[in-house]
This record gives sequence, structure tokens and C-alpha cells, in this order.
Amino acid sequence: MHTQLQSKFNCNFTGLVDNAPQTLSLKDILDRFVEFREQVIRRRAQAELNKASARDEIVVGMMTALKDIDAVISILQSAESTTDASAQLSARFGLNERQSSSVVDMQLRSLTKSHAAKIEAEHNKLVATMDDLRGLLGSEERIREVMKAEAKEIAQKFGRDRRTELISEEEGSIAAVDVIPNNESFVLISELGFIKRMPSSLYNTTNRGAAGSSGGVREADELSHCFPCRDHDRVLMFTNKGEVYSCFAYDIPAASKQGKGRSLHQVVGIPADRRVTSVVSVSDEANEDLRLVFLTRKGLIMKVQAKKFEKLRASGKKAIKLNPGDELAWVRLAQPGEGIFACNSQGLGITIKLDTIRDTSTIGMGVKAMNVGQDSNTQPVGMD
Repeated sequence: MHTQLQSKFNCNFTGLVDNAPQTLSLKDILDRFVEFREQVIRRRAQAELNKASARDEIVVGMMTALKDIDAVISILQSAESTTDASAQLSARFGLNERQSSSVVDMQLRSLTKSHAAKIEAEHNKLVATMDDLRGLLGSEERIREVMKAEAKEIAQKFGRDRRTELISEEEGSIAAVDVIPNNESFVLISELGFIKRMPSSLYNTTNRGAAGSSGGVREADELSHCFPCRDHDRVLMFTNKGEVYSCFAYDIPAASKQGKGRSLHQVVGIPADRRVTSVVSVSDEANEDLRLVFLTRKGLIMKVQAKKFEKLRASGKKAIKLNPGDELAWVRLAQPGEGIFACNSQGLGITIKLDTIRDTSTIGMGVKAMNVGQDSNTQPVGMD
């Protein structure tokens, strides 16, 4: 029996909004629920305010009667009926019908001082309650606070530990890199612009003086770049026009020793009129201090943080600004404190400490590394 590692399902949230059916998003549903809870709290507060106001009306009438209890007793004794008594009390003390009826219905125990004190305390409490309810109805912030407090109370009373686990999309999704082994490989690029990747296990360690084995380059073609890397490394390819193209090593088609590879244009989209002059591989574990050092044919040098080339669009990107007639010739990886050695065809060389070169943006022009004249013999021929 086999079960799915992952499953997806769609939910159609259709609800009645103002008595009309609408398809709601999760946010819309939460907004409607918040509005409903606000209405519940407002209606409840208004009902409690009406109830407290009605009770305080009766209490005020009783307090008014107790202030002149002798006159109240005299009216009750002389009245022919309860209706007559209510009418006389309303006329004498300015009470409404409900208040006068409550005074008529008062029991003898209500005449004691202790009961009068209780009535006064009840009036003070009712006044404070009504003030609080009016403040609640007039404050949106207080209504939200009540809503939050009640939600927490419900969660504490009825809540239980979640039976399922929520994971983010990044943790739950399976990318191609997750199922590809991070093996050691060799990447070969030819002069005519063909590229291929071969497992390092295809080559055996040989003794000094051995003839070696073929790399599978086409006839009339030559090998221009060969470097080791891991399949999860990001391969950066720099062209003579100062552009950089990127792909993961596992995106490069694997081939055997006899395989001729595929065109760079098919793999990373490098135009046919561009020539790859340098290739470097950068691991995801590379630290923040790792730098890329550029050197042009006219002797300009530039240093850029390698992390700036982590995410590149498929169409490539400009890596260095070149003067007319200049070309990007070499790109190397280096760490702070290291030095770069460059030389020309006359055998003259120069060593430059990386700390003396400031970092620039990915579209900078660089600074002069060595004096280059019109003679091609004075132009740089290598850097390492």
C-alpha cells in the first residue's frame, strides 16, 4: 500500500454577506467574523446598559421616597387604591409611573436605615456600570480589547493541542536540489562554446608521465575551461563583454568521456557572439568574505562580493563596465588578505593585495592594476 507524501486540495468559501452569496477569501472570512464579534459585543453592552438604566430609574424613585418617608406613608394611608396612591406620589415627588408603582410595592423592611444604605450603594454601582458601558460603546479600541480577552478565555476553556502540524511551504516543498546527490564533478567548456559535466569517478588517479584520457572534444575544437566542482555549486560564466551567466552544476547536461556536450546557448542562453573567458564555481556554503576579482585586457582590476551573484536572471547580467575596445579577460575567487598576481607577455608581473582594492558594485569599472600601452606585448596575459 502506498500513500502520498504530499496532497493539495482547494476550498471554496461561499457565504452570505448582507443576505447575498459571495465567494470569500480567508482574509474576508476573518474580517466578517471580526465584524460579527463587534456587533455581538455592542448589542450585549447596549442591552446591559438598558437593563442597568431601567433598574437605576427604580432605585432613584425609591431613594426619593425614602427621603420623605412620612409623607409617603400619609399618602398611602389616605389613598383609596393603589392607582390613586401612585398618582398622588407622582404629583408630590415628580415620579413617573414605574417609579411610583415601585414605591407603592415597597415592603416595610425597606424602611430601615440598613436597607436605605443598600439602595444608595446599588445606585452608585449602577451609575459606575452605566458609565463604563457608555465608554465601551464609544471606543473601538476597547471593543477590540474585549474581543481579544474573550477569545483567549474561550481558547483556555475549550482549547486543546493541535493534532496536525503546520509547516511552511519552503519546508514542505521538495525542490530538485533535494533529490540530486551533491557529487564531485568536472565541467568542461570548449572554444566553440560547448559544455558538459562528467562525474569525477570517470577519471582514475595516474602516475606522473601517464598519457591521460580523452575529454571528448569535437574535431577542430579545443578545450578552453576545465574545473572541478560539486553538483550543487553555482557556476558563474563570464563573457568577454563583461556579462555573467549562471546555472547550477546539476543543470549542466551530464555526459560520458566521449560525449561532445551541448551548446552554451542551450544551457544558459549565452549568445553566439559572446565568448566565455572565465568560469568559477561558488558553493552555497561560501562565506560573506569571498570575493570575485576581475581583470581586463587593458589592465583594469575590480573586486566584488561573490554573494552579489547568487541570484541572476536567465538572460544574464552586466558584471563589469568596460571601456571601448576593452574586454574582460580573467575572473578569480579570493579571500581577504590574499594577493593577486598578474603578468604580461614580456614577463613583467605585479602582485596586488586585495585589501588595497575597495569593493565596487556589480557594474563598476574598476581601477588600474598595471600600465598598459598600445603594444599588445604589454597587455596582461594571466592572473592568479
